[in-house]
Amino acid sequence: SHRGPILESITGLVVTEFRGATADREAPGNKRQLLAEVQLEVDLNVTARTIGFIRPWLLIDAYDTEVVRYEPLDAYVEYQRETWDLRAGQFVENWGMADAASPINVLNREDTAVDFFDPPSLGELGIKLRGSKSLGETINEFTVSLYAMPLWRETPLPTESSRYRISPDI
Repeated sequence: SHRGPILESITGLVVTEFRGATADREAPGNKRQLLAEVQLEVDLNVTARTIGFIRPWLLIDAYDTEVVRYEPLDAYVEYQRETWDLRAGQFVENWGMADAASPINVLNREDTAVDFFDPPSLGELGIKLRGSKSLGETINEFTVSLYAMPLWRETPLPTESSRYRISPDI
C-alpha cells in the first residue's frame, strides 16, 4: 500500500555565464550580461497513479538589474491512467524544437529579456487533459491534448538598458 508522497529524485544545476558584445559608443544600452542561474528539479510519487513535479528557477543578471527571475517553471500534480492523464498546475509544454524561433511552440511565453536568440520557456498556469490510443504499426500512438489556461501573463521583453532591446533608435 502507498502511504503519502515519496521523494523519487532531486536534481539541479548552478550556472554562471558571461556574455559580451563589442561596445558601440553611439548606441545606448548595456553590452554585457553576467547571469547567475539556479534550477532545482523535485520528482514526487504522491499515490500509485499520481505524481508531482516542482522545478523552481532563479536567475539574476549582475549588469541589468531588471533581469531578476524567481518563479516555478513547473509545479504541478498529474494523475495518470493507461490511456489518459490529467495535469494541473504550472508547466512548460514544448511542442517542438528548432534552431531559431519555433513557430509551433506557441503555448508558453519565452523570456526574450534573458536571451533574445534562444529564450527560455516560462511556465503557464493551467490544466491539461491528454488522451492517447495505439493505432497499430503505422501510427504507433495517436495523442490528443486539451488545455485550459485561465490566466494571461505578459511576455517579458528586453528593457531599454538591455543588449537585446527592441528600440527604434538602434
